[in-house]
Amino acid sequence: MPSGFGSAGTDQGRGNINPLNLERVEVLKGPASALYGSDAIGGVVIFESLNPERMVKQGDGDAVVRLATGYASKDERYHAGLTTAASLGAGYGLLQIDHQSFSELDVNSD
Repeated sequence: MPSGFGSAGTDQGRGNINPLNLERVEVLKGPASALYGSDAIGGVVIFESLNPERMVKQGDGDAVVRLATGYASKDERYHAGLTTAASLGAGYGLLQIDHQSFSELDVNSD
């Protein structure tokens, strides 16, 4: 996705979807309005968030822990994220902690 931009007091971003929160992404090309309504003329992008029950069942025990880190040199962005899912009695729980630290992007414009 393109980076955000600002114009005339408005700040347009790019949505900032964190991939750590997603289990899968499905892209349907072409018209899908029969399934998803009249706004789906050009296609559909489906984001499916994490399912704690599936995460625990894929692991070996009653809990799963994931740690993710990263760095992007463009804006000196450091990222650290922790995701944990656990079996809690009759249900399941999901906890996510995410931290990002970055500098202002230097653009050459007025």
